Amino acid sequence: MTLRRHQICQPAAAKKGDNDDGVYATDFKPQQMLDGAVETVAGFVPSSVPRGIAKGGVYALGGLLVFGLIQKVLSGLLTLALLGTLGYLYLSLSGGDDDDEGGGRKRQQSGSEADDDGSPLSDARRIMDKYK
Repeated sequence: MTLRRHQICQPAAAKKGDNDDGVYATDFKPQQMLDGAVETVAGFVPSSVPRGIAKGGVYALGGLLVFGLIQKVLSGLLTLALLGTLGYLYLSLSGGDDDDEGGGRKRQQSGSEADDDGSPLSDARRIMDKYK
């Protein structure tokens, strides 16, 4: 009994004489893989259904599944992009209309101007002065 490496484990730079069956790691054939998968899934269909119709049904069902997955991914990406754009616009355009800095942040003021802008500290001072 001889042990053979699985075809995935073959080195990519293998020479044709090194491998008995001629399968290389770089030989990727999606059509053969797809045909094998369709044959396997068509085997689950009852034998009363002709093989051609069973294979066609498997191809149609697989196509619908792939279409649905692509649709969900694209819909999610577009929704994420839309919400990100709206969030960016909201943050960049909100508040701070009287300054040129943008971003919705106000400049720090010093002295009595800081007490007049409605900060929590100035509100607390006004309430304390009111009840003295």
